[in-house]
Amino acid sequence: MEPPGRDKVRDLQALLARTLRISIQDGRSFVGTFACVDREKNIVLSSTEEYPRPAPDSTDGPRFIGLIMVPWRWVVQVELEVNSDDLQASYLDDEYT
Repeated sequence: MEPPGRDKVRDLQALLARTLRISIQDGRSFVGTFACVDREKNIVLSSTEEYPRPAPDSTDGPRFIGLIMVPWRWVVQVELEVNSDDLQASYLDDEYT
């Protein structure tokens, strides 16, 4: 029998080196490569770009910030970037399993 939480660890491991978009409470979002999560559930992204909260009169685009740690308590939403290779692999898995 596997220890409790082992499936959650596998789910997180599957996200390593994948591109995530993390939206936080103040309206900003960060897009970067998932590097790790600590015991407090803070998320670390590398090669990250910060997107400012949308403003009607703003022309600000993203800015590169590199490595970032996002406190879990700030996180509103986490999204995984899915590309066509992922969709093809998923389709094949569903069809033949």
